[in-house]
Amino acid sequence: MIRNVSGFCLRILAGGYALTMLAAFTPAETEHDKHIFVNNFVANTDGAIPVGGVVLKTLNVYGTTFAGGGTGCGGVGCGTVYEIPKDGTETVLYAFQGGTDGASPEGTIIERTQDAIANFYGTTSAGGGTGCGGGGCGTVFDVTDGTETVVYAFTGGSDGANPTAGFIMDKKKNLYSATVFGGTVNASCPSGCGTAFRMDPGPKPQPAVLYSFGGGSDGAYPYASLTMDAAGNLYGTTYSGGGTGCGGAGCGIVYKLSPPYGQLNETILYAFQGGSDGANPESSVVVDSTTNYIYGTTSAGGGKGCNGGGCGTVFELSPSAGPASGQLSETLLYAFQGGTDGANPASDTIIERTQDAIVNFYGTTAAGGGTGCNGSGCGTAYELSPPYGQSSETLLYAFTGGKDGANPSGNLAENQAGTAFFGTTELGGDVSCNAPAGCGTVYKLVGRR
Repeated sequence: MIRNVSGFCLRILAGGYALTMLAAFTPAETEHDKHIFVNNFVANTDGAIPVGGVVLKTLNVYGTTFAGGGTGCGGVGCGTVYEIPKDGTETVLYAFQGGTDGASPEGTIIERTQDAIANFYGTTSAGGGTGCGGGGCGTVFDVTDGTETVVYAFTGGSDGANPTAGFIMDKKKNLYSATVFGGTVNASCPSGCGTAFRMDPGPKPQPAVLYSFGGGSDGAYPYASLTMDAAGNLYGTTYSGGGTGCGGAGCGIVYKLSPPYGQLNETILYAFQGGSDGANPESSVVVDSTTNYIYGTTSAGGGKGCNGGGCGTVFELSPSAGPASGQLSETLLYAFQGGTDGANPASDTIIERTQDAIVNFYGTTAAGGGTGCNGSGCGTAYELSPPYGQSSETLLYAFTGGKDGANPSGNLAENQAGTAFFGTTELGGDVSCNAPAGCGTVYKLVGRR
């Protein structure tokens, strides 16, 4: 959901790891079983609330913050693009002002290199103009060497509005993403049900709308980024739609868009029912190129915990024995219980990692893991190993809500050596900033594989 930055109001949704405080990180880190702090956001000027995940480039870490960077956007700042080199000293590459330049980035940025110049592309969920209730409908931006260029400002009409997802890129350097709102407007989606779009390279790029969601069986409100297979098919999730469950709004779907993209080329791969099968996916999916299986998470469903709505799931979609409509068969790999095991997985994706023909999955949950953060838990990092089921989870780390951070929601990024994961927490860190919740952290997890 779109966050309300006023007063930093947010959507808050025993693997042997120990805790260590370091001023910086070493790229060749060999010490195991550590949660290492790369950066704590400490002041409004350096950014606050890193919702999106991070990008690793050589020895540096890059990302965005949803707030901070100045006094705009109600006094809490409109967000930043930051760089953290190996010495752990953060540099703000750009601070959004909340006007035509955009505001409140939520998705992970992507590097798009041309002629040895690194360009970071991303989206802001607001700003860019005065539409969408006055706060702007969001932008596509490019930050190069500390200079921002607004590639496109959404209008809130058929072109879409309020993107919260980052980009993926094909071999031709076309960029693909989604907007939460805009597109088709109807009674169930008065602000539009969202779109999937492509940005083509060129001097004046415009978004090519690949699909406008209708809010019925085809889904509504795509929060997450897309996934592309070798044939150019796009895969994603919508938070709602797909049926009449979850209070009548539908519990969300997993979909596939096939070229040539358009209104007639969506395949609904699975429609969640809101019970044990899960509900309300907020993350992208992983497509296994060798088996055609699809993996992902839902932020709710899976049981009766978490105030009756379920604490979320990790699922597998199989191409075998699916209904004639084209839907796949779902297998529940894990249902979170909301206790020490975590609750409400909201990270942009899970990581599939194969070792000796054994496929493990890694991800985070935004809540659970303990009794901190007002009793709901401050979130976890977890691993799932076969045979999948309720005994397959290993808790890698449980956040406490203090200096180690709270409420991870951005994607995990793995370094090239396969020895560490990097990620962000929305809150925690230096709790004197945005007291007592904290302004968030960038962290590094190092552990045995």
